[in-house]
Amino acid sequence: MAGKLLGRFSQSHNNAIIDITVDNAMFSETTCPLTWIEDHAFHYLYNGDLWYYIRNGNSYEVIKHDANTGHHKIHPEGLSRSTIASHYTTMAGKLLGRFSQSHNNAIIDITVDNAMFSGTTCPLTWIEDHAFHYIHNGNFWYYIRNGNSYEVIKHDANTGHHKIHPEEIVRVCTFNLRCGHADLRTSNKWERRRTILKNCLENMQPTIIGTQEGYPQQLNEILDDLNESSSCWSYVGEEITQWRTINAIFYRHDILSLISTNTFWFNEHPLTFGAAWGAIGSRGCTRAHFQHKLTDHPFIIYNLHLDYPSQNARHHSIPVLLSQINQSDNQIDNVIVIGDFNNWPEKIAGEIPVDELILLGQKASEIEQMKQAGFIDTYQHGEIPSFNGFQSTGYGPKIDFVWISSNSIYRVEGETKIDEFHDNNGCFPSDHFPVYADLVHIS
Repeated sequence: MAGKLLGRFSQSHNNAIIDITVDNAMFSETTCPLTWIEDHAFHYLYNGDLWYYIRNGNSYEVIKHDANTGHHKIHPEGLSRSTIASHYTTMAGKLLGRFSQSHNNAIIDITVDNAMFSGTTCPLTWIEDHAFHYIHNGNFWYYIRNGNSYEVIKHDANTGHHKIHPEEIVRVCTFNLRCGHADLRTSNKWERRRTILKNCLENMQPTIIGTQEGYPQQLNEILDDLNESSSCWSYVGEEITQWRTINAIFYRHDILSLISTNTFWFNEHPLTFGAAWGAIGSRGCTRAHFQHKLTDHPFIIYNLHLDYPSQNARHHSIPVLLSQINQSDNQIDNVIVIGDFNNWPEKIAGEIPVDELILLGQKASEIEQMKQAGFIDTYQHGEIPSFNGFQSTGYGPKIDFVWISSNSIYRVEGETKIDEFHDNNGCFPSDHFPVYADLVHIS
């Protein structure tokens, strides 16, 4: 969030001052009148100079107008450490998402470090000068001012009030990338999709991304894009198939510590590269064991890509997965399984209605086995296709999953999402929609 708002301005609602701030901490604890220029920009007067904030995606670019030098962009990271130390106040639960609090028809980007609310527009209800609440996914979320920040309180009908620590939430995404060597002579070639995918991930703000079909060069380019603004991303994974694709697990190494990682394959000898059971090529899974740096909570991610079109190969692959989980991890309750399950009917004769495909996908052996083993699909909002074929409407069953176990030490916060992000020309980053869930440790 380059130039994200971090300080106090006198934008008010029912006499309540909203803490809009800028990463450039020199403005914290100041109260300056805002003047809205248009829906996406405002300015205010500070120390004799005009400062402009122009929305750029989910953040604001900072422009200073000096009477002598004119306009120039401010790069907040250029401030001295002493300046930051003297002004910076930790913003626990600071606002990071879109709410429909408006000024002259402009929506202010108030958000929560918990990125689960980014891109949502929810009506605010002010309770008193220092607090507001809104309804999200059927629950009341309270924001209570504590100094220059807001503490986040969730009210659940079953459990009552409990404080949410946004920095503890892990946003886990699965994303079939569509291999970079495909579609070279079409508008869906990787060279074009790369920027769209970069913008999609910047908008999503995940903590972990499990990818499928990525080539080494493609994955390195994604890593470069993720680290463009701050070098906080790494990935693990090795070549799974004869086509050199990798089931990569990208992760925020400033938030998570990598304890161990390994790869296995779906065949009779899982530690050996090779295909089995009629698969068209070798298929495998990347395992990564992480520990959250803030909470010390451990968890294990499995990222897989099952075969298509062989239903027999998929049917035999799940027991291999479950065996590897049982051998490697003492407790299934800290395991998360993500990936492309390719749970299509083996033979699709002609055009099958989407509703019928969805039903067949739900009953696929690979999905039934996951449920019987105690895993729960985090997406609970009805069946929506996650394969799109580069079209605006998906087709077929939901084949991309984020699973947690029924006795998981994690719970799902907010709404799991199938992200239909595309650019202004209607072009998609992949032929799959990314699917993500926000998970919180509850033990």
